Amino acid sequence: MGKLLNECIIVSKKFGNDMVLAKNRDRAYKPIIEVVHTFINGCEVVYLHDITTDWSEGMNEYGVGIVNASLMVGFDEKEKQIISKTGKKSEDGLRIRYALGQKSLKEAIKAVVLHDGGVKGHTFIANPSNLISIEMTSKHKPVIKLQNPSKTYVRTNHGLAHPDAGYTEGPDYKSSVIRRASARAVQSKIKNWEDELLAMRTNRFDHKNPNNMS
Repeated sequence: MGKLLNECIIVSKKFGNDMVLAKNRDRAYKPIIEVVHTFINGCEVVYLHDITTDWSEGMNEYGVGIVNASLMVGFDEKEKQIISKTGKKSEDGLRIRYALGQKSLKEAIKAVVLHDGGVKGHTFIANPSNLISIEMTSKHKPVIKLQNPSKTYVRTNHGLAHPDAGYTEGPDYKSSVIRRASARAVQSKIKNWEDELLAMRTNRFDHKNPNNMS
């Protein structure tokens, strides 16, 4: 069996007046996930929490949602082993939770970019009427774009604003490009937000092929 890739796909798509952020999160280990409903900085939030790595993504009571796709792939593939040896977990999970505790889209963007070094990778931050994309790594300054909320956007594990970020060559890069193209292709066929996650798990290749969306 071939190498297990760290494959993430994030999507932003609007259905009527509803902005939907969705994600496939394939990992090289079996994650233990919990859904947390709590208050952060006095703000009601709900988020997915990877207990092993402390990774988090979610939304708050003001309709601000955050999802992220990694561009630190070389590190993330070894993440569980590093955590097991050192006990040091993902710092981005804590940063995202801090951002979810902000009461406005503007403050959430500021938190994602600046708080404790900022959240690395591709990040979508949205509320019901606006979508912001952010691309940054520890070696690349953030590129922040206000996107057209009526259009569909997809990010995987290669850089767009920073072409030398994330997967840049070989089968890993090919997988990232194909998964992004596949996800973009299926979005035009989706008319109901409830079909989003199922569509993102529609595979075109045999089940062991790393070019599949899931």
